[in-house]
Amino acid sequence: MRNFRTMSLFAAVFLTAQLADAHHSPAAFDLGTTVTVRGEVTRFDWKNPHVYIQIDGTDETGRAGAWLIEADPTPLMTRSGWTASTLAVGDSVSLRINPDRDRDNRHGLLRALTTADGVTLTRRSGRTSTTARATSIAGKWNALAHFGPAMVDQDTDPPRSYTPAALAAREQFDLTQIPTAECLAYPTPMITVLPYLNEIEIRDDRVLIHSEFFDVVRTVYTDGREHPADGERTIQGHSIGHWEGSTLVVDTRAYADFRLMHGWGIPSGAQKHTVERFALAANGTQLAIEVFVEDPEFVVAPYTVTTMWDYAPDDPFEASPCDPENASQFTR
Repeated sequence: MRNFRTMSLFAAVFLTAQLADAHHSPAAFDLGTTVTVRGEVTRFDWKNPHVYIQIDGTDETGRAGAWLIEADPTPLMTRSGWTASTLAVGDSVSLRINPDRDRDNRHGLLRALTTADGVTLTRRSGRTSTTARATSIAGKWNALAHFGPAMVDQDTDPPRSYTPAALAAREQFDLTQIPTAECLAYPTPMITVLPYLNEIEIRDDRVLIHSEFFDVVRTVYTDGREHPADGERTIQGHSIGHWEGSTLVVDTRAYADFRLMHGWGIPSGAQKHTVERFALAANGTQLAIEVFVEDPEFVVAPYTVTTMWDYAPDDPFEASPCDPENASQFTR
């Protein structure tokens, strides 16, 4: 299994540099430009998958009107100092945003907000800091600090990496098909790199991996069973695991078809198979995660994804079920 080629993961490139800062499209926001908008709050939606702030305001060029500002999910905002009562209709605010690339849209991605009292809040500053040490992979783990672009294999490009079926699917893909707009949670490997809190519970016959993202709970059976021959295919698949010393090895099959997985517009299918390794770092402060991914229907060569989670026993775990109306805002 160790001799496969490594390629960049869509989740870590698409979601980190582009879509994870905004689940619209890779070009939705101009992340290299920051503008200031001042005005009054007309609506504050404390929902998931994104908190939204609507204001009646004016930017630094004098463009005035109603603005829609997208922020992070509620768990990330909570750990960055926000609450559902941080803003109220009529509050005067100043916001720094990444504007929509289409300047005709008064729409942006929040970087920071300053209240009339001079309090400044950012949307993503709640990184873990603790002196505690884990003794196993059990516990709460925060992925935020390691949420960033993956290393890209310079020898790989989409024409060589993707099958004809994948390229054909990409040609037919548009924004209305983004799964999160329908409250469909991303499966492995994407869910492992998202900047949420994760909680692992070890039981006698299984391991439960609970993500704040859409309140997903994965069950990994460690009782020696095999994958069912004709089991139901689900978004998170069917997972069986075993221990190699203190490292948990998770084998997952029976994934349901998913419209957006291996690259922009590249789906995954019935042949998708993943193998994850969860290993506690020697100092007990981090969890190292490696994911082997193969899906020959759509990806020519298998690839691996690696990330780290930080031990976060004191971080508040806030499950974030998806609100369908909130999720679909960008497709309207």
